[in-house]
Order: sequence, then C-alpha cells, then structure tokens
Amino acid sequence: MSFSGKVKEELSQQWSSARHCQIAEIAALIGMCGAVTINSFNQYGVKINTENLAVARKVFTLIRKTFNIEADISIRRNIEKQSAVYSVMIVRHEDALRVLQAAKLLEEHRGGFEEFHIVSPLIVQQPCCRRAFLRGAFLGAGSMSDPNKSYHFEIVCDSDVMAKQIQRLMCDFSMDAKIVRRKKSYVVYLKEGDQIADILNIMEAHVSLMELENIRILKDMRNTVNRKVNCETANINKTVSAAVKQLEDITYLRDNMGLEKLAEGLREVAYARLSHPDATLKELEKIRKANSGKEVSVIAIGKKARDYCTKRNYDLKASYVQLVPETMGKKAQEISENIVDYYYENIFDEVYVIYNKFISALRSDLTVKKLIPIERVEAKENTSYIFEPDAETILSALLPKYLNVEIYQALLNNAASEHSARKNSMKNATENAEEMMTMLNLKYNRERQAAITQEITEIVGGAAALN
Repeated sequence: MSFSGKVKEELSQQWSSARHCQIAEIAALIGMCGAVTINSFNQYGVKINTENLAVARKVFTLIRKTFNIEADISIRRNIEKQSAVYSVMIVRHEDALRVLQAAKLLEEHRGGFEEFHIVSPLIVQQPCCRRAFLRGAFLGAGSMSDPNKSYHFEIVCDSDVMAKQIQRLMCDFSMDAKIVRRKKSYVVYLKEGDQIADILNIMEAHVSLMELENIRILKDMRNTVNRKVNCETANINKTVSAAVKQLEDITYLRDNMGLEKLAEGLREVAYARLSHPDATLKELEKIRKANSGKEVSVIAIGKKARDYCTKRNYDLKASYVQLVPETMGKKAQEISENIVDYYYENIFDEVYVIYNKFISALRSDLTVKKLIPIERVEAKENTSYIFEPDAETILSALLPKYLNVEIYQALLNNAASEHSARKNSMKNATENAEEMMTMLNLKYNRERQAAITQEITEIVGGAAALN
C-alpha cells in the first residue's frame, strides 16, 4: 500500500464527535467526489464515488451516524485497469434533501446532474469544522507522494472556486498552499515537509505524521552526513592537489636554482613541505614554527650526494664515497658511530635518513625516516619493566646498534633501487638499440636492392644499345 493509501485508511478511522463537524466532512466529500441528480419527477439524489474501499466505508458509516440514513452501495470494476469504483448513493428524495439542506448545498445547485464545487461558509465557521472539511476533501480527491522520494501533498478540484476555498482554509492554519492548473482540473498543493506535517496534524493523521517525521529525520541525517563527507572529500582533494603542485614547484626550484636563494620563511616552508608531503598548510605552519631557527647539516653518502650538497653550499659535516657491497657494513657502522657522537655532543638534536626504498623491480619510493630521537611506541598493556643495568646504559649500548641496522638497511635499499633502475635503463636502451638495428638493416637492404636493380637496368640498356 502506498503512503497516500495509508493516510486515507487512517483518516477513515477518525470520527468527529460533534455533528456539525460530521456535516462539514460530508459536505467536503460531496463537493470533491460527489454528484447531485434530479430525475424527471424533480426528485433529488446524491452519489459519492471513490476508488478507495476504506473511504467508501467511511462515507457509508458517516451518513448513517449523522443522519440515520441507510445508503446504497454499488461496485463497478474496470478489468483493464484492474481497479474498482465504489459508489455510495442516497436514493430517496427525502433523505437526499435532508443531507443537502444540512450541508448547505441545496441553494448552490443549478440544474440536474451537476456537481457541487463550493460549500457554504457557514459550514466551516469553527476551526474543528475546517479540520473535518479538509479531512473530507483529502479523502475525496487528495493524494500524497512517498516521503522517501519527495514531499508533495495535493487536492484535485474540478473548479477554480472550490480550489480557492480549500486554499483559504489551509491559509487559515498558516500554510502557504499554491494552486496550479492541470489539464481541466485545479490542484491545491504543498511542497515543504514542515507544511505537509502540519496538514497531517490538522487532519488528525497522527500515525502517518510520526512515520513522516521519522523519514524526515533519517533524510536530514543522511543529507547532513553526505554534505560533511562531500566537504571533507573536496577539502582532501584540494589539499592533495595543492601539495602535489607545491612539491613540483619546490623540486623545480631546488634542481635549477637551489632553495638557499629563497627568503628565510619560504625556505623553511619548502623544506617542511619536502619532509611532509601530505601535511596541510596549518600542519606545515606548526612544523615551521617548531623548526624555526634550527640549522640543517648534511652527512652525504655517495659521490652524487656530496657533489649536490657542495654545489648548493650546504653545511656538510661528513661525506662517504666509493661504497662497495664488501665494505658497506663497515661504512654503515662508521656512519652510525659518527651520528651518535654528534648527537651526544649536542651538534644534532634530530637525525633523518633519506633514501630510495626498494619496492619491486619496477618501483622504488623516496623515503624520509626519523632516526633520532626514537619515537615512543605506546604499549597495549600497561606493563612495568626492570632494567639491568639502568636504562641510560642500555640506551648507550643499543643506540649505535639500532642506527647501524637502520643505516645499513637504508644503504641496501638504496643500492637495490639503483641496480634496479640501471637494469631497467639498460633493458630499455637494449630494446631501443635492437629496434634501431632492425630499422637500419631494413633500410640497408632496401638501398642495396635498389642499387642492384639500377645496375642491372643499366647493363640491360647498354646491351640493347649495342645490338
């Protein structure tokens, strides 16, 4: 069952205790989906048509409770549409006349077989009667869309006069109802969720109102979450794009003119960006302030690193060249011991190693790793340890070994990345050379064949001339 059907079923079970409210609801039903007829003997009849069984039952019971009249019911089925039309009829002239007079509809009638499109203002004088009238109008010709998809409430009227009357009644309850022409009908509608909730409350459809509010809360929460996620995603994308562009610009400046030629503030930001490529601008500012005023010294490992730092006038504390696999372990130990000495002499307060981390034969990533001070790792369990000897002695013994292992690992990764890059370069160069040789051989064979063909042509031509 649709949401509109649920609302009508709930409203069909709502009964007004006052008789004037019941008359107002009957007047709305007759005006929206009813017709008044006059036979050849000038006798009145009332007929109310609906496709909703609950509404038909409500009309039948309402007429009986209000006027003590037993109405007739007929059913007409549409095989093509697979639907049924229920007709509640008041056949007796006296009964129809009594209903029409009570609903103040008799004076509005203008001829036989005409529908009533307006209700007397006397019927809807009190607020409770206006509520009952709107409930009857919705039961007769109203509908609602599924609130999970959209918010739409409407009542379809056959005349502009009736549409304006319903609009005025809604406006009495502080609702901004609109009217639109749809083919030959006039539609009074509401589009806002708050106003639809108000009209359900006015018609006393409280269960449907709670269901609507639950759906609105879920939709609002979902929309809020989606907005936040979209904003965060957009901010992350902007941050990453800006960081990538900044890295490209900083790398270009570093390779072509050197970062030392920049102003002090720009130079600090550039170094901070190179060290933290994923950081935001606020994080970079914190890093810059934390490292402001600190000097940077370099220990170059390899000839290229030494030449690079010398060319840019970096503070070069030491350099190590001609690294071979046989002596790489000893060099790593020597480097680690020097770093420990610098650290204990307060020359270095922080030490970072920059190297190419070997990932695969086709990939290596530039890695920046902090060696000193060692970052604290929070234990999963709060366990106390007893050190023998004391912690300072253990640290003095383990720190050089730790640095030796880390530096040796960095050297091995860098060497493996270098060999892999050289292998890939040589492979590409070999493939290019083979392709070039193939093209040159093909060109040579073509030129040779052309020369042979020309020589044969000249010989044949000369022999023909002698004959």
